[in-house]
Amino acid sequence: MLRAITEAVLREHCASPVERATPVKAHELAYEILGTNLSRWVLRPEVLRLVAEHDQRLSWSDLEAHWTQPPELPTSSGACWVLFAQKDYPWLRPGFALPLEWRKASQHSPLFPASLCQTAD
Repeated sequence: MLRAITEAVLREHCASPVERATPVKAHELAYEILGTNLSRWVLRPEVLRLVAEHDQRLSWSDLEAHWTQPPELPTSSGACWVLFAQKDYPWLRPGFALPLEWRKASQHSPLFPASLCQTAD
C-alpha cells in the first residue's frame, strides 16, 4: 500500500545527489515509495532509466517502455493538470505536471490533503 508523500519521505529518499542513485534504490523508490504511476511523472529520466535497468535484471524487460516513455496527460472531461516546480530534491524533475480528474459524486483519495478535498468539494 502506498503511503502519503511527505517532506520527510522526500528528504529520506530523494535528497541525496542523483549521482548516488543505484538501480536498487531507484526501483524501491518507484515501486514501494512513490508508486509506479506517480514515479513516471515526477522522477528524473536518469532515475527512471535506473528503474528500467533493475527491471531488466529481474527479467521484467517488458516494462522498459513504461519507464522510458513519458506518460500522456489525460484529456477527458474533468481532467486538469497541476504544475509543480521544485529545487530541493535531486531525484525529482525540477518541474512536472500531475494530472487530476474531477469526478462528480466520487470519493477523494485518502492521500489527498484536506485542503485539496475542500477545494474539490
